[in-house]
Amino acid sequence: MTYVEFLQLEDTLKAKNSNNPLIKQHLHDVQFGIGIGQICIRVREIEKLQHKLHDLGLNVSDIYPGKRTRTDGKIIQWKMLFINQDFNEYLPYPFFIEWEEDDNLRIEDFLQNGILGPTSRKREISTVWFAVKDIQTVAEKWRHLLEGNILSFEDKEYGMDGLEIDVQSTKIRFVSYDSLKKSSYFTVEHGCERPFLVELSNGKDLIHINGGYYHI
Repeated sequence: MTYVEFLQLEDTLKAKNSNNPLIKQHLHDVQFGIGIGQICIRVREIEKLQHKLHDLGLNVSDIYPGKRTRTDGKIIQWKMLFINQDFNEYLPYPFFIEWEEDDNLRIEDFLQNGILGPTSRKREISTVWFAVKDIQTVAEKWRHLLEGNILSFEDKEYGMDGLEIDVQSTKIRFVSYDSLKKSSYFTVEHGCERPFLVELSNGKDLIHINGGYYHI
C-alpha cells in the first residue's frame, strides 16, 4: 500500500519546541514554499532496522512512538525512525514507519470509512522524482541505505534522464537541475533538493498542488 499524505501544522509555537525531525524539516521547508518534502518507507520490526542502519554506519535516531484518536474513537498507533541529519537545501534521507495495525486490516478500514474508494485499492505510487545537484553522489548514498541497484533511465515523455533505484514497488528517480530545466512540464524555483513529482500507476492527468506535481 502506497499513498500521499498532506500534513499541516496546527500550532507553530508548539512545533518550534518539538524534537521530532519531521516537524523540524517542515519548519525549514515551509520558508521556501517547498511542496513535497519527504518520502517515508513502511517497515516491519523497526527495532531491528534501527540496529541494521547503525551497523551500516548511519547516525540513527531513537524510535519515536506516535498515536492519535480518530473522530470515531479508534486509536491509531505507529513508530517512526529517522536518520539524524541537518535540514537544509540538500536532500534529506527518507524516514521509516511501522504501523501497529496490519496493512490488510488498515486497507479494509479505509474502504469501510470511505477514505479509499473501490478503485483506489488498485492504484499505487509508481515513481517519485527528486531534483538534486549531484545525482551520482545522492544515488550512491540512497543505494547504500536501501540496498538497491542504480540504473540509468531516459524519460522521453518528460524529456529528462537520470538515475533510479527500485524500492519495493516504487521507482526512486534522481534528475539534475540541469536536466529538469530542459523539461517543459515542471517549474521548481525553491532550489532545494526535494521530491517534485509523484506518479501514480495508470496516471492520466498531471496536476500541480501546493508546490508539488502529481500524475494521477
